[in-house]
Amino acid sequence: MLRSQRRLHPVLALLAMALGLLPAARGAAQATAAPPDSDRARARSAYERGRAHFRAGEFEAAETAFEEAYSVIPNAVVLLSVAEARERGGDIAGAVAAFEQYLRERLDAPDGARVRSRVTELRARPATLRVTSTPAGASIRIDGQVRGESTPAELQLPPGSHRVEVSLAGHQSASTTVEVALGGQQ
Repeated sequence: MLRSQRRLHPVLALLAMALGLLPAARGAAQATAAPPDSDRARARSAYERGRAHFRAGEFEAAETAFEEAYSVIPNAVVLLSVAEARERGGDIAGAVAAFEQYLRERLDAPDGARVRSRVTELRARPATLRVTSTPAGASIRIDGQVRGESTPAELQLPPGSHRVEVSLAGHQSASTTVEVALGGQQ
């Protein structure tokens, strides 16, 4: 009896596996099938609208159109256009996110090194912090370091959390912690 169970067990296992994988295999075949012509036309139209907006300097509208094209047919290459529109529109963190998504979705990207380099460049961009006080002329300390500048001032800082202090003789000092975003202005 034990011997026949050994022969039957692999057969049952194989049968169960085949039955269990059948729906998954069917779904995978559908996922790799070419999209319908109507979807390709919608994606192409949205992408072309995005290009027109981009050329016109309408970067937010370009981003929206590129994202629409990507939502219809998730082509990783379209994420490069999304990233460029976001960068030109001043959304550096969004551009980095789109470039990184492209790299995750297209592991064999022929331009992977260039895109990774671009992400590194964008991450190195400082954020701008505008510091004001009433009255003007207060000295500024960032993270405990005297800046040698007085208010009002626009300071270039690395992204992240910073302690900002302002002081002026005869007035109460003030301090706060601010979170400056990658490439942002605050």
